[in-house]
Amino acid sequence: MYPNTTPSSGSFNDQLVAVPPHTRGGGVPAVGWARVAFVINSLRELPSAVVIVETVDEERLVIDWGGRRFWWLSTGSALPEQPRIAGIRMARAPGSVVPTIRELPEPIDALLWHAGLLAFPGEIAPWLRADAAYRATGWPNFTVVAHGPEHVRMTALLSRRALTVEQLAKAARVEPSAASDFVNALALLDVVVDEDSVASSKIAVSKPSSLFARLRARWGVDRG
Repeated sequence: MYPNTTPSSGSFNDQLVAVPPHTRGGGVPAVGWARVAFVINSLRELPSAVVIVETVDEERLVIDWGGRRFWWLSTGSALPEQPRIAGIRMARAPGSVVPTIRELPEPIDALLWHAGLLAFPGEIAPWLRADAAYRATGWPNFTVVAHGPEHVRMTALLSRRALTVEQLAKAARVEPSAASDFVNALALLDVVVDEDSVASSKIAVSKPSSLFARLRARWGVDRG
């Protein structure tokens, strides 16, 4: 049982299943925020889930995915540069709800932003394409995430048009590594899209319509 919860959390702990580390290129296990980012990315289609990240320093990160909130249970108040993860457990059953924690939660956007910026330093996340053009579909909540003027500038640029990481770096006057870290953060926040994937999806959806149009014309359905 993790600290600062009600005693009734025992049954909740029974729902938790260990999550093995994802592997990166060459079969190397992900560590630190990269490991957390892989888990978060796997939650995209789930309405609710609870994730418990335990560190070797006896800290706990509790993520309430359905409630869009998290707790960092540690003697230090700030999220670390890189957590030294001992293990991750997850409850994915429908309606999974974290037991009562006495500390106040923080909005999950702060965690997603922090993890996204630090998970894959200088590299695009493995589930994203390095050569893709990305467009922002929304803005990070800059009232809850730590940011600089370059982050506002890059968000504005991607809100206007799709850019590759290299194009974004040049337009925003930042290093390519900073641009890729920023795109990773937007990806975890789920406010960025790969324009090539969007275009392919639109083409795939439009094909049946074109087929039906040809059939309608062939059989004279549209004729008066």
